Amino acid sequence: MDTTGLPAVTDRRPVLLRIGDLVIGGSPRLGGVDDEHVRLLAELTQQLPPILVHRRTMRVLDGVHRVRAAQLKGHGMIEAEFHDGNEQEAFLLAVERNIAHGLPLSLADRKAAAARILAAWPHRSDRAIAASTGLSDRTVRTIRQRSSAGSSQSNARVGQDGRVRPMSTVEGRLRAWEIMRARPETALRAVAESAGVSLGTVHDVRERMRRGESPVPARQATAAAAPSAPPRQPAKPATPARTRDVRTTLDRLRRDPSLRFTENGRSMLRWLGMHTIAVEDWQDLLAGTPAHCTEMIAELAWHTADAWQRFARELEQRES
Repeated sequence: MDTTGLPAVTDRRPVLLRIGDLVIGGSPRLGGVDDEHVRLLAELTQQLPPILVHRRTMRVLDGVHRVRAAQLKGHGMIEAEFHDGNEQEAFLLAVERNIAHGLPLSLADRKAAAARILAAWPHRSDRAIAASTGLSDRTVRTIRQRSSAGSSQSNARVGQDGRVRPMSTVEGRLRAWEIMRARPETALRAVAESAGVSLGTVHDVRERMRRGESPVPARQATAAAAPSAPPRQPAKPATPARTRDVRTTLDRLRRDPSLRFTENGRSMLRWLGMHTIAVEDWQDLLAGTPAHCTEMIAELAWHTADAWQRFARELEQRES
């Protein structure tokens, strides 16, 4: 079995298969077929892409709704591509195909798929499984912890690139600390990839650096797992503006003549007004966020927070 969990090569040559020979089952969709989506596909006049079939079992990996739509139109044959590989690889490919196009998998579908992939490939990294299932690596990590409670843990992970990395984040945290100290302009995602840790871990390391703390939490810094921590950096004095009410600060800025009466200043005020959010604002937004969008919105929030913090650092450096 491929230790990285990557599916075997798919035979891209389309063939015509009898619908009666196909096996429908084992789909990542916990709720089964969506009849409304089948009806919409059946009404389309253009030719739909070939379905994907596991050659050994004749199980449909991708395209169950297309099969049902063909049956609804009275067709007995359907165009397909074959996939060669074992059952575990077939399921992984089915998940990856279903999150890439067509009717999206629900959050529950993707979490269940992640648990099944973890059981098949426990050495795969959280980030690699997240990429396959459309989840965040943080969510995959939680699923891993739940599914492995009471069992022994592997001390290594295989990433998307096939490289084996230690499971402990101590070494990764220290590596991230070194990268950000040497090249502070490096994007956090690039730091995460280079250090072999999650984006959330890099955010935590950066905040610890700003507070003058060790990049490794005390609970992880044991003699067996962690080398000596980098020298403690002097803590930066807190910026008073960070504790002010957001709306009060915006109102003060809008009354400032140097901003109100210059083109660049007005652009800055418009930009701040559109991109600033108070706690009470996002608390209201949480209740109305669709469940299937939470992972993507959280990822965008992380990127926005990263951009704001880089902007704040530039301003602080100018001031100093």
